[in-house]
Amino acid sequence: MGSIFTANDLEDIDSMISGKDEEAEEVTGAEAEDKKEDSSTYVPPVPELTRADKTLEELLDLLDDPDFTPIIPDAVTDYYLSKSGLALGGSDEEVKIKRLLALATQKFVSDIATDAYEYSRIRSNTAVYNANNPQTRARALLMATMAKAKGTNNDANDDVNDDSQVNNGLNPNSANQSKEKVTLTMEDLSMALDEHGLNVNRPQFYR
Repeated sequence: MGSIFTANDLEDIDSMISGKDEEAEEVTGAEAEDKKEDSSTYVPPVPELTRADKTLEELLDLLDDPDFTPIIPDAVTDYYLSKSGLALGGSDEEVKIKRLLALATQKFVSDIATDAYEYSRIRSNTAVYNANNPQTRARALLMATMAKAKGTNNDANDDVNDDSQVNNGLNPNSANQSKEKVTLTMEDLSMALDEHGLNVNRPQFYR
């Protein structure tokens, strides 16, 4: 039985199939090139700057703002700069330098105060655990737990206040922490300054 296709028909079919294969190869090659270009030109999104990530340029722009004034006044900064032998005028650049120094000083003092407060809190907790009387220690720990729970449980505010008033006479060392004022002692301050390389401890046998 002879074939229904002639030789010319078979050649046309072969050329059509080969043409489709070439087109498919061209499409896949173009897609691969597009993917390479996309991967090479892809730029990750830039994260938004937070308050702690301010650049130097943005900080200098902030110092140019007339509404921005550091906690340390310019007069105090001028006084200590003049004592150090640095006299700055009233030009814009010099005012910017003075405010930058005041801002750095403010940050330094704030870090020292925070560290001293942490040392005070650690020392007070250590004093509670080192109490000689077990009953006093248990009562102090109970009062500390109740004082912490006061901030999260609004329904128990009256009970906590009543218990603290009753137990304050039994244990004066464990007053209500929410009303207790923290005092900056020289011991805590010296430990905080020691972390920053400043030694303010008194020498031995000092009088």
